[in-house]
Amino acid sequence: MFQIIYLHQQKEYFLVTAHRQENVDIKERLKGILDGLELVYEQFNLPMIYPIHPRTMKRLKEFIWLRSSKWSRINRTSRIP
Repeated sequence: MFQIIYLHQQKEYFLVTAHRQENVDIKERLKGILDGLELVYEQFNLPMIYPIHPRTMKRLKEFIWLRSSKWSRINRTSRIP
């Protein structure tokens, strides 16, 4: 499920962070962030690296969004290699 991208091999990418409780604990806000990331991907077609915080992962599982198409476009990692 997790994919490692070696940053030195990729010249352009987006680094995504979202972990503040006021952004990830409110379902509508987190959905807005994911919707925004989808728009950025559609506009620039560049990889997104997301060193995901455990709090955010917990909310994504709780909100059942891990299987959505927009989420599959984001490379999730627990740490940057």
